[in-house]
Amino acid sequence: MYQKYYDKGLTVLGVATAFEDFDKNTLGNLNLLAKQNKVIGETLRALEENKQLIDQQLPFHIPFPLAMDKITKHKKEITHNEIAMFIEQHIPDFIHRTEHEKKQIRQKVLSYLQSRLSSAETFKLYNLQGTPSHIVINKKGNLKACEFGHFSDLEWIISSLLQA
Repeated sequence: MYQKYYDKGLTVLGVATAFEDFDKNTLGNLNLLAKQNKVIGETLRALEENKQLIDQQLPFHIPFPLAMDKITKHKKEITHNEIAMFIEQHIPDFIHRTEHEKKQIRQKVLSYLQSRLSSAETFKLYNLQGTPSHIVINKKGNLKACEFGHFSDLEWIISSLLQA
């Protein structure tokens, strides 16, 4: 779409944002993507699994500007009680696990609960459900569409906005 409609006035901005893996959503990793076509984390795993990478790199360069979403960390200590309550609600056989397994589970729950103490501004502002998401804003700055995943009407919306 970018290549097809750029000359007609389309502006595209890629936003690196997160709904999980906040530790991987860094400016350094965005620079790897923008400058060397390298991906990390879950994206790397998924693209490798689907054989869409060449030497662990995207086989293309992203031609439009990229920006970094603002990640906000909410200051709060996770208590042992919160960990215990989460385990009780989500891991019914916890009591039957070995001490080593229990320790690992507690650590994973702590990490998970800590990750929920971060939020990405764009995800929050547009109530995004995951990636990829498409946010279409017209020339006047009005939101025209916000869709998660495959967006079958994207080209129609873009071409109609560019004609207006």
